[in-house]
Amino acid sequence: MKESDLYDPIKTRLETYGFKIYPEVQIYSGGNRADIAGYNGKYTLICELKKNLSWDVIEQAIQWTYYANIMYIGVKKIKKYRPAFIYDLLRQYKIGLIEVGLKYNSNDMYTTNVLVGAQFNRNTRASDKLLKALVGRPEWDIKGGMAGGGYMTTYSLSIERVREYLISVGGGASMKDIIKNVATHWANPASSLSHSLQNYETEEFEIFKVKNRNWLKLRCSEFKKPGMTSSITQKELDLKIGLR
Repeated sequence: MKESDLYDPIKTRLETYGFKIYPEVQIYSGGNRADIAGYNGKYTLICELKKNLSWDVIEQAIQWTYYANIMYIGVKKIKKYRPAFIYDLLRQYKIGLIEVGLKYNSNDMYTTNVLVGAQFNRNTRASDKLLKALVGRPEWDIKGGMAGGGYMTTYSLSIERVREYLISVGGGASMKDIIKNVATHWANPASSLSHSLQNYETEEFEIFKVKNRNWLKLRCSEFKKPGMTSSITQKELDLKIGLR
């Protein structure tokens, strides 16, 4: 059983608690990734996946309690006995433990068992940062516990939100409207977003000027640049992209 095999059964278990679950979540640019993160209303959850319950993963989980109201560790089921003080330590830090084992003679390949129930952590001071990173996040077809790439960073999430906004307004909009209507991770989106689009995202996006104002369009869209000769009137164009 690989670490990534733990994801689906634990995701299903956590969803029964009412949480919307996402894999490989990075809260801060350049920061660590949580294998699983989720939210239920205003409450947040993180789960670290490891094949074995080691001191390293316990330490990681303790650090994540700063960001989440509910903290779990997900591990592979073992036949060996675990010392009772390990469970006591997890309870001390309000961390839950879920085991994943193989299920035989069933259509379901895996079974989950909660060995230690997570306790609600009201003292977390950064739960809102995790919540901000999750709400509105598109669901990617990846699994938590993956080694290497394939995860969504705060940067890629910001670019994805810009992409979705442009699609929703017809393929193009002014940078002013994008900055006003799209939540990004940049402290100064006016300059940072333009810099990223001009230097790293030119294959998908095109920036152009209209009366000294920067506009952005998806290259694959049929969006007509303002001022171009077209059968569509300026008023119709403005209405299409939400300026009126």
